[in-house]
Amino acid sequence: MSVFAVSLSAQDPVSLTDVLPPAMEDEDDIELIDDWLEGTIVLVGTPGDDKIAIEVEDDRIRFWVNDEYVGRIRQRDLPPDPWDENTEQMQPDLTSILKIMVSGAGGNDWISLRTDQSAMQLFDRAKFILYGANGNDIITSEGVDQITFVGGAGIDNLIGDGFQSIYIGSELLISDLEVLDGVISPDGCVDHLFPGHFESTAYRKHFLCFTPVVYTNPNFKVLDKNPPKLPNVPTIVSREKGDLLTPEAMTFDSILLEHDKVHNEIGCEVYDLNFREDGSMLPPTFVQ
Repeated sequence: MSVFAVSLSAQDPVSLTDVLPPAMEDEDDIELIDDWLEGTIVLVGTPGDDKIAIEVEDDRIRFWVNDEYVGRIRQRDLPPDPWDENTEQMQPDLTSILKIMVSGAGGNDWISLRTDQSAMQLFDRAKFILYGANGNDIITSEGVDQITFVGGAGIDNLIGDGFQSIYIGSELLISDLEVLDGVISPDGCVDHLFPGHFESTAYRKHFLCFTPVVYTNPNFKVLDKNPPKLPNVPTIVSREKGDLLTPEAMTFDSILLEHDKVHNEIGCEVYDLNFREDGSMLPPTFVQ
């Protein structure tokens, strides 16, 4: 899975939120973090609702949080473009690719990444990981390849059009921080994935949903313990007196198998994710 390799036997995995730097309460304290992990730059929003905008320009990448400018990555901070005809090394060095992680932290966040026609080339130079974290988030990307979308806990909408992008609506539990190796964890929410390039991959989780249902037995009839007196029938002294007996409604949990919705008009690869009772992930199953 490109940036995040799916491991089926993680040891003591923890939420991606728990391994990232903490969210800042004050927007004035938010900045790009370049010393958290080698080869990685991180931006974390506030615990509340955020609007995070990222724009790729001709010589830099700019970042805003709630309309406040928080930093930039200049073109000279990136590794050389391996596909540039003037570059001596014509094969990409995957170990040198810069990882740019953006987390909405808590709240219902909107994260937007876009580029224009004159923007610098990022392919095999920088890879974005856009992470909604807790809350109902909307994450969009336009014109940028090799994006990893991670919705996190909550009902999320992941929308992109990039080549070699990955769409995960669920939470990620990290088992190896150095290489960001992790397992996908069910979050009990139906996410909507909108892949926009046929050479991308969407992971659709299945999970059990317990919904309370009120049920009344239709075969249980209403009984009158004070029936009307029939004509020409003598009154029976010992006849039981009482009120109406009505059926009691019962409430129980219905068990439904839910799954994320992949809006796959473009025809990308889709894998189903199922989980054991203890929450551990089974091997992904190819759908289409």
